[in-house]
Amino acid sequence: MKGIYWRPQRVSREGLAVIAVLALLGMLAVETLRVTIPTREQAVKVRAARQAAAAFARLADAREAAGYPIDRSYDPWASGMIGLPNSPITSTRGHLPAKQRSTDPNLAAMVVDLLLDADVRPGDTIAVGMSGSFPAMNVATLVAAEALGVRTTTVTSCAASEWGANIIDFGWLDMEDVLVDGGLLRTRSLAATLGGIDDRATEMTAVSRSLLRAQAERHGVPLLDATTLAEAIDERMAVYDAEAGPRAVAAYVNVGGGSASVGGPDGRVVFEPGVNLPGRVSVGDGVDAVMVRFLERGVPVIHVSGIRELVARYGLPPDLPPERPRVGEGPLFEVSARDPRVAVLVGLIVLLALFALTRASLRVDLGSGHAADGPPRPMV
Repeated sequence: MKGIYWRPQRVSREGLAVIAVLALLGMLAVETLRVTIPTREQAVKVRAARQAAAAFARLADAREAAGYPIDRSYDPWASGMIGLPNSPITSTRGHLPAKQRSTDPNLAAMVVDLLLDADVRPGDTIAVGMSGSFPAMNVATLVAAEALGVRTTTVTSCAASEWGANIIDFGWLDMEDVLVDGGLLRTRSLAATLGGIDDRATEMTAVSRSLLRAQAERHGVPLLDATTLAEAIDERMAVYDAEAGPRAVAAYVNVGGGSASVGGPDGRVVFEPGVNLPGRVSVGDGVDAVMVRFLERGVPVIHVSGIRELVARYGLPPDLPPERPRVGEGPLFEVSARDPRVAVLVGLIVLLALFALTRASLRVDLGSGHAADGPPRPMV
């Protein structure tokens, strides 16, 4: 025998209005009563950012002690990471806003994220290509790797673009020594090149090239002095392979736009800032670079360039904020999210209100024997 069910012809409009108000208030509560969720490897990121901040402070002190005062009109946070508008070891033009943006020590946490995105894990070995153009990002990369427990093998180009590490006797290798001697970095560059066009500073004067050589010599860093760009790439790969030994290189990290690393003007349009995965980058014929060769081996490449675009992906302003952010705070370390407990509670309240309203309307209809507009309708 089929049961017969009754439904009311009409539900109280006043009751529905109350439920609608409850739902709106609930939505407001869900959006307002949010929780803070730590990002992945938050402790590692905080450690990297603090180490970067300490490194910047040490380098700023060393720079001023060497007789090179910091100009706050160019370096608002007095990071010491902004060089000169020009000098004899300056290779090419530089973009000051990008250099300024790189002086945030919290960007070391961004590099941790990039390493994780490339599937680099503690105990891995990465190859690193740096130049003097972005000393702040050099620091961020190295401290991020150390905080994550990753081993680095590094080749450095001595030349620097405008506003980089372009002080004659305070270039990147000088900075590196200050940090290693001060216990803020554990490893030095394995080899160096002149940098600039073709990785041989062909656009610079003989005096400039001699100054770049002197930078490597005073720190005892072997100088790779190839005669062609292809040879420069070969020499870098040989250094990385010899140092990695039986351990495979987990990722290649390029900081800046060095010719041998990126492949000159043609290579610069190939790679996106951030992680470039094998099989997902279309490299044109004739483009040769360290980045290309690692991709051909199936090794992910991290391109630390296009700083303003890169930081925007992580919810950070592309330009340097007027106020220095606190180290270890911000969207790189924690994110605001809706509290699922509040959402569930709001949902339950609305459902209970609907249930109560339906029961009340049904009770009135059945109790009176008819609905306001006619008898109740049977449903089978």
